[in-house]
Amino acid sequence: MTMPTEFDDLLQNPALLRAALEFNDLAAPDFAALTPDAAEFRPLLAQLAENPRVRRFLYTQAPGKTSLWCFGPSPNRLALLPPPLLERLLRYWNAAVWAEDLARIIDKKRLLLIRARVGPEVCRYAARRGRFQLGALRARFRPKEEGEIPAIPADMDMEEWLMKTFPRPGEKMLALCIAHWPEALRAAWQTRWKIREQSAIIRASRRDAAAFPSFPAAWRWLEKIFTSEVAPEWQACFNSRISA
Repeated sequence: MTMPTEFDDLLQNPALLRAALEFNDLAAPDFAALTPDAAEFRPLLAQLAENPRVRRFLYTQAPGKTSLWCFGPSPNRLALLPPPLLERLLRYWNAAVWAEDLARIIDKKRLLLIRARVGPEVCRYAARRGRFQLGALRARFRPKEEGEIPAIPADMDMEEWLMKTFPRPGEKMLALCIAHWPEALRAAWQTRWKIREQSAIIRASRRDAAAFPSFPAAWRWLEKIFTSEVAPEWQACFNSRISA
């Protein structure tokens, strides 16, 4: 029996391989105790494809279940993230897009509401670093009706803005990422994390992604925000050596 072709990419990244195994509810006890930077890990990777014990864990599955190993393309790796972690990443992305607008708010009650809804660490990020990231990409993720640099009017309901407008950039970015996924990964992602809603985000098509030529640059920023601000412990799984 031969290993799946897509599995070859994972053999080059021990941390990503471990995450992919977990996504598929599998384990490989031969190397589970080793850390990605362990000196003995790299030589062991070359032997995995021929290791009967590893093969058994890769192929012993429930009837009708198919393993997925298509995590070579970087955007596909978002499927590995537990929903709370993915949601946190999207809050940071939203904060980067709206950072200039948030910086204009001086009313204490509004600021306290933003802090409560978005989170103090996200607010600090928006004020200190988010304002200087994304660059020209920021405008590509703002709703067209909002204009390029809209201020939030003093009479606007802040809670409504936070609920309806603030999340839109993250929803758009996630939709673009999912549009790059193979259909089988979308289905497995929904099953793995029990995501039931059939939203426009999940139905995003490759046509949507093709119509957004700035996606590679946007992905690099999302990846950077994730590995430097949100979850540095995932850095070994998210690297740009394999093109998005």
